[in-house]
Amino acid sequence: MIFKDGKTFHRFLYILYLSTGLFFCHCYCEDLHRGSFFTNATLLYWKAHEDSLSFATESASISKLAPCAKIDNLEFEWDLGFQLGLGYHFSCDRWNLQLQFTSFQTHTDEEKKAPPGDLLFPLWQRSVAGPFFAKEAKAHWRLHLGLVDLTLSKFYEVSKIFSLTPEIGIRAGSVRKKYYLNYLGGSFSTHHSEMIHMKNKYFGVGPHIGLSGQLSLGNGFSVFAQNVLSLIFGEFYLHQDEYAGKEKLLGVHDIFPSSVAMIDICAGICWQRCFCKALKRLKLEIAWDQLLLDSQNQLLHFTSAKAPGVFFANQGDLFVSGIEFNMRFDF
Repeated sequence: MIFKDGKTFHRFLYILYLSTGLFFCHCYCEDLHRGSFFTNATLLYWKAHEDSLSFATESASISKLAPCAKIDNLEFEWDLGFQLGLGYHFSCDRWNLQLQFTSFQTHTDEEKKAPPGDLLFPLWQRSVAGPFFAKEAKAHWRLHLGLVDLTLSKFYEVSKIFSLTPEIGIRAGSVRKKYYLNYLGGSFSTHHSEMIHMKNKYFGVGPHIGLSGQLSLGNGFSVFAQNVLSLIFGEFYLHQDEYAGKEKLLGVHDIFPSSVAMIDICAGICWQRCFCKALKRLKLEIAWDQLLLDSQNQLLHFTSAKAPGVFFANQGDLFVSGIEFNMRFDF
């Protein structure tokens, strides 16, 4: 296109801007005009953290902790996960029924060598006559997290720009963790190494309730926040083995029922657009999500060589947080 003067060009830009704005305004909608199925797919970029997983204490003294002793902890990594969902939107009273599956797996590996003149006290070795110390420690931690949610929610339009969506549902959760430790050198030279293999598994089912709010910014854009609380009733399974070289020193397992609280907080920005006279809709979201599972670290610490059956559990919490990219399509 050839413009003869600047005025014509400016008019063209103004018409293009106005028509684009009107196009988006008419395509934007808060609700569809009929009942419809919808599906959503979410890419997760999360990082996990669990309390009380320290694996060694670094010290300059063989018999006691030096004045400048240091605790060695795991450094957790970012990993990818996903969510897949399928649901139905009822045009009558704006109800939504959704089934969603969440999967996240991550692991971390840590290797620590004592500096010259220092040593490492093992923190997970069973309590026998000692003290024992190592020159090198290796740790491997792995997490498999799976959630299945069946949710019923209802959309309430509080005002033209603000809405609330309460929800109730049922959540099934599976949290499987492995923690492998290997201590080498020092007191363990004659056995080559001291290996400790631990498993911490939990599965449960329970109710959850939630509330989300959404504030419209215009042209299909909005900001939102969501808070979900779940109370899961299930069972822990713990298994712990210890080896000195190829010789098995310890093998113990524990199974017990327990309830676990889960808190999920999410906030982000959303864009949506309707097609085919508000019969179909595309929604895109980017958000920050934080998931807390209380008292998930139930691994065993033995307290005394004189009372070999006495132990305590860490009761450490599991945190998972990160970014999620969600796409929903109503059809």
